[in-house]
Amino acid sequence: MKKLLYIEDNEAIRDLVRLILARRNDIEMFEAETGSEGIHLAFTIAPDIILVDITLPDMTGNEVLKQLREQVKTATIPAIAISGNGIDDTRHSSPGFDAYLEKPVNITSIYTTIDSLLS
Repeated sequence: MKKLLYIEDNEAIRDLVRLILARRNDIEMFEAETGSEGIHLAFTIAPDIILVDITLPDMTGNEVLKQLREQVKTATIPAIAISGNGIDDTRHSSPGFDAYLEKPVNITSIYTTIDSLLS
């Protein structure tokens, strides 16, 4: 089973992604509400993939990605930016992510993106 870490401060959006991923019996989802909590959890559980909201209460998703990329244990974990700002805006302002998804999350897009990065 693959481990997915979702760093998102909005509980309703976490609930939605949890419901979407519950259809998959090959993915176990872990959650963090803040960037610092997510970074700590990433070091603890060593996820196979990370979804990061760009706007978090304690730091930006870009700062989370920077800290993850600086550590050997988490440097190569695929990371997906999720934002309500639009994919093009997020891609432009958040380089370095392996993929970008727009809120509200589309079921097909999230499955396709996760599968392509895990294969």
